[in-house]
Amino acid sequence: MALLGTTSDQTNPPTLELEWKLMVGLDYCTNILENPVLAQELQQVQQAYRRGLNKKAENGSANTVGQKENSDNTFSHVVAQVGRALSYNPSRMTPELVQLIRDTPEMTPPRVVELVSFLATLQTLHRIISFNELQKQMKTVM
Repeated sequence: MALLGTTSDQTNPPTLELEWKLMVGLDYCTNILENPVLAQELQQVQQAYRRGLNKKAENGSANTVGQKENSDNTFSHVVAQVGRALSYNPSRMTPELVQLIRDTPEMTPPRVVELVSFLATLQTLHRIISFNELQKQMKTVM
């Protein structure tokens, strides 16, 4: 059930909301990988996700999971900092950042692992897209 983002404890879900992963992913694709194709894909996912949330809210069936984090600027800041540090290289995880994670109860170890996995998936997609773009360029040259 945790894989789907549903738990019996709705106050502190073990999974990181898609909105947070998209925030970190868009920063990663735009500013670090400089991959406009992947960034555009993530923007489309983000728009679809927000449309779905709006429809749920209109129907009165909005999920309350993650509402505390969504309204908490501190959590958003921690997720962004951790995502940025992990985007470059895990060695950028400074002792101060580790302490910040420890001091933020919502930033649980499963959420950190989920963020690492999401960034690794984006890195793989970036490599595939880059390879395909290079292959297209080589075909036009030959």
